Amino acid sequence: MAQTDNPGQGHIPDRSLSKELYLARDDIRSQLTEYMQQYMELEGVDLTKTSFLSYIVDIMSTLTANILFYQSSIYKEFFLTQAQLPGSVYNLSAFLGYTPSEATYSTTNLLMTVPLGFEEANTEFTIPDEFTFTSSDGINFLTYYQTDVTVTNNNSATVSMTRDGRVYNVPVIIDTTANMEFKFALPVRQYKINEQEFQIDEDLQIFQFTNIEVPISGQVSGMTVYVRGPNDSPSSSGQLYTEFSSLYLMSSTDYGYVVRKSVSGRTLYFGNGLIGIQPEAGSTVIVTIEETEGEDGNVISGSIQTGGRIYSEQGGVNTIVSYEVTNPSPSSGGSQEETMQDVRANAISSLTALNRLVSEDDYKNASVVVEDSPITNTSFPVLKRSDLKVNEIQLFVTMSFLDSLIPARNIYYSVPVGTTLIPRGTTITFQNIDYITIFDITVEPYNSSATYNYIIDEIQLTPILVQSWEHDQQDIYHFLANSVTIEKVGSTGVFEMTYFSEEVDFADCTCEMRIIENDTIYTMTTTPGVNGGTFSYTFADYLNIPTGELNITFTVSNPNLPFQQLISQYSVAATFSQDLSKFMLSNTVTDGTSVIVYDIPGIKESYYNGLSSDEKVSFELDVMQKMISSMDLIDYRMLTDFVNIKLCNTTGIIGNMQLNEVTKDDVLDVGVCSLPGSGSTGDRYLIGHPETGIEASHKDEIAVLNDSTAVTWIYSQPTTNDVIYVDSKDKKYFYSSTGWIYPQYEIPLKIEVEIIKTNDSSISEADIMRDVKDALLEAFDDRFGPNITLYRSEIIEIVQGVDGVLNCRLIKPETSIFFDFDIDDFTQEQLLQFAPEYIYFTESDITVRVITGD
Repeated sequence: MAQTDNPGQGHIPDRSLSKELYLARDDIRSQLTEYMQQYMELEGVDLTKTSFLSYIVDIMSTLTANILFYQSSIYKEFFLTQAQLPGSVYNLSAFLGYTPSEATYSTTNLLMTVPLGFEEANTEFTIPDEFTFTSSDGINFLTYYQTDVTVTNNNSATVSMTRDGRVYNVPVIIDTTANMEFKFALPVRQYKINEQEFQIDEDLQIFQFTNIEVPISGQVSGMTVYVRGPNDSPSSSGQLYTEFSSLYLMSSTDYGYVVRKSVSGRTLYFGNGLIGIQPEAGSTVIVTIEETEGEDGNVISGSIQTGGRIYSEQGGVNTIVSYEVTNPSPSSGGSQEETMQDVRANAISSLTALNRLVSEDDYKNASVVVEDSPITNTSFPVLKRSDLKVNEIQLFVTMSFLDSLIPARNIYYSVPVGTTLIPRGTTITFQNIDYITIFDITVEPYNSSATYNYIIDEIQLTPILVQSWEHDQQDIYHFLANSVTIEKVGSTGVFEMTYFSEEVDFADCTCEMRIIENDTIYTMTTTPGVNGGTFSYTFADYLNIPTGELNITFTVSNPNLPFQQLISQYSVAATFSQDLSKFMLSNTVTDGTSVIVYDIPGIKESYYNGLSSDEKVSFELDVMQKMISSMDLIDYRMLTDFVNIKLCNTTGIIGNMQLNEVTKDDVLDVGVCSLPGSGSTGDRYLIGHPETGIEASHKDEIAVLNDSTAVTWIYSQPTTNDVIYVDSKDKKYFYSSTGWIYPQYEIPLKIEVEIIKTNDSSISEADIMRDVKDALLEAFDDRFGPNITLYRSEIIEIVQGVDGVLNCRLIKPETSIFFDFDIDDFTQEQLLQFAPEYIYFTESDITVRVITGD
């Protein structure tokens, strides 16, 4: 890059990467020359002249400079940000040591209902492994076991599942009176199987590395790799290979491979015999991929209602088995794999942060640094106080649930002096919108602060089988724990485990619950039902339940068993209550009669109340429990930092534009259609849109009284995005092509455009409306975030670039969205009230009207 001269600023040196590399090479060459002269006693020899030694010096200096440069973070980040091709991004991210996250599949339990009325006395049918059920929107859910069903005399049924050689008995509910049917539950996973085979080259040489390209169109949640030797039977499954993060982590005896994301799918790398076992030449590589829909697989309850055909053999003829299926609860746990843009951004963030929260950029990328947190990939850090002996960094985050942002707001609330508790679920009206608190808030006015405590609402967990015991008279006692429910009811805490059993004496089963943290055993109450029942224990005062994460075991026994009374033991992990003072505090201010609590995280009440009971249980588990378990950032932050987690404003009215710095002097009023006949010199007004009078030719201009005696006015034109404070309104007004506007926009932002459509366009109005919405979302989706800038001109340019659009008029927003202020200039009250606002819109927030042009 050539050096340039900038008039008035002197000579600016070239700081391009190539120039830095060249300078480094020269420095290394000088050092090598000096060392060689000293070592070989050649101080009098000019090694810069052409010679064999100078050639060696030049080669060594160039190679050394290149190696050092290629290992630098500058090189890696530069080429990652400049890379345009997806393959380059994936390769460079791997070079940085970053592994993109795969998708995860959602799971749910299906309720199968099979009518009785089989012709044979003993009827058997099988639901095979990888049997497919389908939701109403065409998403597949698969079984991952074989299910065998036996119906005897149309009055009893047994169901067993077989997986990896182990057999599990499934509880069955039978109705032989009214409905003549039986029901049982089947767990399923949301993915489809994609199996492919590849051949290792016949001419593969010993100690040669090899790789294969696996084309994949969907999102990957899992992969298994088998290698079948050239002399193995075609029916052989082959040797299982295990995934490693690097080839160099494999020993010579490891059957392993390394997988990297590529443009077409995945690339698999195998060892060479010294590093990992080398596949034989001519071997067949069998790759089985689980392709999932990710987040789209988190379907609502009741949406899975169809499945494949099931056959039973009756009288030597295959007969279709009638059944009904549904998912009583929504499927959950599905997540997307990283997009190319995510890989690009996260690889850089991972490189620069190194799993630590130090710089402002680190905090902005907290979702990358902090693993398994529920926060999204847009955080906003603010250094909000300086009167403490630590840096208090308020980290404003957003959270999502059911594939969408949770409408939340950081609010402030006034309570009477003497109030010590604002309980969870308190309704607070803020800016005419009702919000509910999601934590218990303890007000401590003498410390000018408020602390937060999490108290559980209700969660439902699937218990993990830890151990089962065999008995002398039977292999196993048929018992299956179905779910564990933990909830707060009033001042009590209730722990309940439901179970199924076909044993005749299941009602005599007992259960002991043990909380490992306090090493205390609690005898649960048994409530038998039909083919099962519940065990429950109630703490009269939930404050007696240990705080923090609890590891709980449930040991089931039956006194009727002669040899070994113990049946099985299950476990779950959950948090009933937790003090959040390690990562969440609020400032308070009192005036003697009331106390204002600032920075209260609240959720829009209408949103939360609109969730079904099952969705609220999922919300508690997937959002609240995850938040409290992962938000203590002590393992990531500096010791002198206190990270205060708060919620970014994702709903309500955009108010931070009122904090923007003014660009013109204050005016007395706005929208004036007739200027006053008297006043003080320097009085200023914003002209409105009068129809007559001298002001009619000065619409939207700024009028200044130049001479109070002669009452003469001078006028000036505003410029786009001018900001002026209006005394009479006590508000700031913004200027755009639509005039002077007091911006009062909602979150999410409403976009309204009116389009003139070309007459010769063959695109229908419906298509052009869809194309406009798609274009806007594609252009701005990656930019959505806290306090971002969104100019009207950008929106107009995007819309007018859509095929078939002759011209457009942007109706909303009336002004550009931008935030031009310095937090350091805030008053104490402004600082206490400040919270960043998440600027975004969805497809439903875009309104498009089409007009046919001439």
